[in-house]
Amino acid sequence: FQAMIHFPMPTPAERLRLWQHTLPATLPLAPDVALDHLADDYELTGAAILNVVQFAALRALSRSNGHAAHLTADDLLEGIRLDYQKEGKLV
Repeated sequence: FQAMIHFPMPTPAERLRLWQHTLPATLPLAPDVALDHLADDYELTGAAILNVVQFAALRALSRSNGHAAHLTADDLLEGIRLDYQKEGKLV
């Protein structure tokens, strides 16, 4: 059985909660990360936010080279850019 279920785009407040609950607790955010701005400025689904966080976390960990890693705004914005590109959208 196959079904397609439509989920409405999350509101900025819902996206903020998704960002907050999706980010790994063991990977601290750099001071330049403003989750409220990401939630307000980028219309992303919950699945897209999860993809962005996974990409950004792997990028931050690969850059850390054994040192303490921090998730930066650039890590997240690059993930958003790639997700938008996949969808044919411009950042």
